[in-house]
Amino acid sequence: MTAMGQPLAARPLPGGALPTTTRARPIAAPNATLAARSEVTATLATFVVVADSPVSGFKPGQYVSLGVYAGSELIQRPYSIVSLSTDRLRIEFLVRRLPDGRLSNLLWALPAGDRVHVGPVKGLFTLDDEDRRPRVMVATGSGLAPMLAMLESAFAVRDRTPSVLIHGVSFHAELAYRERIAAWTRGGLPVEYRPTVSRPLEQRNMAWVGRVGRADAQLRALLDEWRWLRAGGSVAYVCGNPDMTRASAEVLHDAGFAPRDIRVELFHAP
Repeated sequence: MTAMGQPLAARPLPGGALPTTTRARPIAAPNATLAARSEVTATLATFVVVADSPVSGFKPGQYVSLGVYAGSELIQRPYSIVSLSTDRLRIEFLVRRLPDGRLSNLLWALPAGDRVHVGPVKGLFTLDDEDRRPRVMVATGSGLAPMLAMLESAFAVRDRTPSVLIHGVSFHAELAYRERIAAWTRGGLPVEYRPTVSRPLEQRNMAWVGRVGRADAQLRALLDEWRWLRAGGSVAYVCGNPDMTRASAEVLHDAGFAPRDIRVELFHAP
């Protein structure tokens, strides 16, 4: 898929789906400090890292490599930035802990105050703030992270471009950032938030009374409900697991979206 009409470099799923490459060159020096971890669930948490010097060149939607030291080895994985403070020092991440995720398990064990490494910003999946057509955003799990950065940027500059955000999760407890999105809405950001739970019959979801089903199914329902979004009427941003991104791209294509109007972040290498 493409972002802004250019090919995207595939990258691992946050949490560490691909093995670390051993490098012969000297280990990178620590350049940031872990400030806080806040658990959303036992396997999902927000991390705040404070960099020694301002992060340069960041565009909402991009990612950096976050690294933790294990002896003489630096274990790194790419994570989309949720939020970057105005002084460009405070970086927020949304991280899923995987059973075999080497970095994510190291992060969960890392105490506040420990030193980490943050690489330069990368990525072509960025907000086109000059395109004022309505934005259809579809995310699953921690794929919400770049969408949050885009919405925060729009809120900061009082961008009045309407947006719809579909966020799919397995369990409703994983719907992080509902309060922040609601605060943006109260502050005037024209975004409609549509969370959906894909496993409504499981015990952990018994209290859920909202939308159910996969994110791509909710996308199809949205486009059927708001037919004016089709065929050049809007632009789509999609981020999450590969099955969802493929299915959502097919839904968008069937609805008349041109390939250039479907911007997809790739987490997995083909």
